Amino acid sequence: MKNFGEDVQLSGTFSFHGRGGLGTVSELPRVITVRHGIRISGPATIREGSGAFYVDAGAGAIEFSALRFEDTTLAGIIVWSAAGVLVEDCEFDGVIPFQVIGRPFLMAHGVVVNPPMPAPTGGPPVLRHANVTGNVSVEDSMFDLRGSTPTSRTAAIAVACGGTVAKPMNVHIARNTIRNTTGQGIFVENITGETLIERNDLESGPFRAQAAFSNASGIALVPGTSGNTQNDGGLGEVTHTVLKNHIRYQGWQGSAIFVGAVANAVVKGNTIDVTEEPPPSLTVPSVVAGIRLNGARGSSILQNQISGHGDYAFLITLADNGAVPNNNTFVGNNHSGLSASNVDVFIHGSARGTVVVGGGGTVQDASPDALIKGDYTTVAGEPAGDTGGVGEDVSEAEPW
Repeated sequence: MKNFGEDVQLSGTFSFHGRGGLGTVSELPRVITVRHGIRISGPATIREGSGAFYVDAGAGAIEFSALRFEDTTLAGIIVWSAAGVLVEDCEFDGVIPFQVIGRPFLMAHGVVVNPPMPAPTGGPPVLRHANVTGNVSVEDSMFDLRGSTPTSRTAAIAVACGGTVAKPMNVHIARNTIRNTTGQGIFVENITGETLIERNDLESGPFRAQAAFSNASGIALVPGTSGNTQNDGGLGEVTHTVLKNHIRYQGWQGSAIFVGAVANAVVKGNTIDVTEEPPPSLTVPSVVAGIRLNGARGSSILQNQISGHGDYAFLITLADNGAVPNNNTFVGNNHSGLSASNVDVFIHGSARGTVVVGGGGTVQDASPDALIKGDYTTVAGEPAGDTGGVGEDVSEAEPW
């Protein structure tokens, strides 16, 4: 190990076997705690350990580069506080699910940023938006969550909370390879700032998450509405862009891309292949979609390709918290390669201002004012909406 002031260079292999502990209700397990801004680089291999690196850097920026994590438990990198995070050119080969005290399920992550902790007196988890601010980037890295089990909730990259009006968080997740997840490949929630998720290659694992994880997805965008907020400068403006990702999603509950009750998300040029695989003991209906909007508003869903076999290409639903989907636009998407077991497009009766332009297939629309232009029919075989002149107006997803 060489330490050049704020730059620590690791070389060789380090065994953390048996280290990290079990954690407590208020603290996650960790092997090494980083308490100030620093750059940690390899080439080096970190083997095993529960929470290999735990970052509590306060106002310092942290960088990890050229590190390989093998069979770590819970997470390779946990960021609790920092003013800027960069993870690049790292490998996370196998993450063992772990039962965090106070959580109802097993969890595993490659990188997790600002995870909410259970409230000491019970109730919703505590969110600390000011803990992590600035640019948070995870780039050019490989994640194989091969330690997953059928009942574990695993996500390669989870950004759980961060940013204030005065100090926003800008998230950039790009060019990563992600395999064998059961929860989400990429999960972004509770942020104030901008998110750009682009050019990632994701493939879910052979295990299907159980009923408690029905929102399993390749990429999930979730609003900042859950939990108790502390040290918060107020939730401010949020923008989300999901661009040119390749997603192969298999399961029986979930979607390749999930957009929760957020505003003005742009989902463009993604290539999606879904495979519906209900487990033998299925006791609830299977719901698999290419793209699901769950209470989203003002979203632009543009030039995406969806193929494979699932229940829906596009599923527009009322959010669990009652948020109504409104003013969402679908233009130039190509889902002709999807065999939909229900309908190609489902629009919930609560939805308002939905616009679908281009493509064709079946539509179940219970909303009062959707505008549908394309070669679409109802379940009964009747023309749906305006079919004039745009039946073939679809675009191919742009290559990387």
